Amino acid sequence: MGHAHFVDPFNNVRGVAPIQAIFRHMFTQLEAPRFAVTERFVRRTQVVLIWTLHCRLAGQPVAIAGASHLRLNAAGRVCMHRDFWDAANEVYEKLPLIG
Repeated sequence: MGHAHFVDPFNNVRGVAPIQAIFRHMFTQLEAPRFAVTERFVRRTQVVLIWTLHCRLAGQPVAIAGASHLRLNAAGRVCMHRDFWDAANEVYEKLPLIG
């Protein structure tokens, strides 16, 4: 069984522990993060999720639109997770002093 692989605009890691660390960091840096999946497409061992991340950054409500492409292994577990979203438009533009 291969290692899980996670890719997003800021990360490209392999292994469960590094992936857990990324999500742990996200949940400590963002206020009240919540993913709302609005659409999903499933084809055999691949899944695409269309989502919006709702949270607060610097006390301001933010909604970040994105999509995730998942690949499943023979056991039906996620072995690859790649997130697609525009960091410049979705995050940097909304931060005080940066946007």
